[in-house]
Amino acid sequence: MKTLLISQGGCGTNWLKARYGAANVCAGLPDMNPHQRLPYAPDGAKVLYLLADPISQLYSFEKRGFFGNCMAVRNLGGNEIAFRRIMPDGTLAKYAELGINCFRFAEHRAGWQTYCLNNDVPIAFVSYESLEDPDKLTDLDAWVGGMDNDLPFSGRSETYINLPLPLIAQLIKTHSKDINDYQFVRNQYASR
Repeated sequence: MKTLLISQGGCGTNWLKARYGAANVCAGLPDMNPHQRLPYAPDGAKVLYLLADPISQLYSFEKRGFFGNCMAVRNLGGNEIAFRRIMPDGTLAKYAELGINCFRFAEHRAGWQTYCLNNDVPIAFVSYESLEDPDKLTDLDAWVGGMDNDLPFSGRSETYINLPLPLIAQLIKTHSKDINDYQFVRNQYASR
């Protein structure tokens, strides 16, 4: 059974693609990226849905220069029209000033969960943090069906904790629904 790897971005997608390889996991269909907002899984597929703390995801986008790149925003399913207001030198701080939740992570996750439940597609929610747990990673390897590369998980090289507190507060305010959803899903599903 092929595993469809889906995430909201900034969740370890590239590391898992490298770990499992094309034989075990496809990061979407040929015409679909792994951050696809419109849920679809081919017959016989199962979905591995990665999620992470939303503020960490946004910080990951910042480190990779996504706030200044409309194509990256489009691939992540973000609100491109709002992003054009911070172009061409978009930053996480300018994004926070918008006060708009352009990514709607909770809606992304709920859409995939609803699709899978309605279409009898097996789905597993995996939090970024659980990738550090060797026992959970072994369980995930078995669920996917093996791995190509026993790559060590290095985690994030840095976190958003050193960002200015007003910036963090604004991001939390704008993304409170996403944060609550992440904590609920992580506690209900991904922690197992």
